[in-house]
Amino acid sequence: MKRLLVAALGLGLLAGCQSTQEANEFAVAQTALAGSKAMQREVSKECVNEMKVLGAEDIRMIAVLLDTTKSKALPLLCSRIVTAMANGDLTYQDYKAAQRGGLSPKVVRVMQGTN
Repeated sequence: MKRLLVAALGLGLLAGCQSTQEANEFAVAQTALAGSKAMQREVSKECVNEMKVLGAEDIRMIAVLLDTTKSKALPLLCSRIVTAMANGDLTYQDYKAAQRGGLSPKVVRVMQGTN
């Protein structure tokens, strides 16, 4: 599950950032998402494309966690994560915790759309 969340939270925007710049890059990405629905749609699409490398079992588990079908799982997960980033519901600390393997109840609620 950690792998899934990190892939989704990364969203292609933070790739290659220096560790001292990550917090600033995350804040910039969050601000851009908050100010543009078009950016949210684009990043959601990128997220889905990046997550297509996941195996069938991982996608099945995401679908179970989100209480949806396998075909809707990745778009729904990415949409929820991008929206949560834009709204400030997912923080840089959440992102860093996910990188370290931490999946908090808060992040699960975001993924399930119950935050």
